[in-house]
Amino acid sequence: MTDREFGERRKAAALQGESADRELTCSNSILLVITCTIEEVQAMIEEEMKTTTHEIVMTNRNVMEVSGVISVESFDSEEFLLQTDYGYLGIRGQDLHIQNLDLEEGRVSIEGHILDISYLDIQTPRAEKAKGLLGRLFK
Repeated sequence: MTDREFGERRKAAALQGESADRELTCSNSILLVITCTIEEVQAMIEEEMKTTTHEIVMTNRNVMEVSGVISVESFDSEEFLLQTDYGYLGIRGQDLHIQNLDLEEGRVSIEGHILDISYLDIQTPRAEKAKGLLGRLFK
């Protein structure tokens, strides 16, 4: 089947809401079949566009689990700065440390004595946000 024939078959199938198959035979006798309906393509696009859920779960002010984390901008034993799907999240406390970090899943678990949690202004550039948070910490 030529590219032109496949294109015509694909257009006709799309108009009828069906799929178009293309079979290719390679020199090593491998058969490749490409099948895709319009609904399947739309489902794949919607799956890619889904955003992760952003949740904060704190247990006894000693353990915090955060989802929807894009990156850990900075951290030490008294402060964490996380970039989340909903803006920057500042966490202050004592003896803070990362219990679990999985950026592929967008999850961070923090242990220690948690004193303060706050979102930083989304309108502010990243460098000013970090300075603002540090400035508030050292007043």
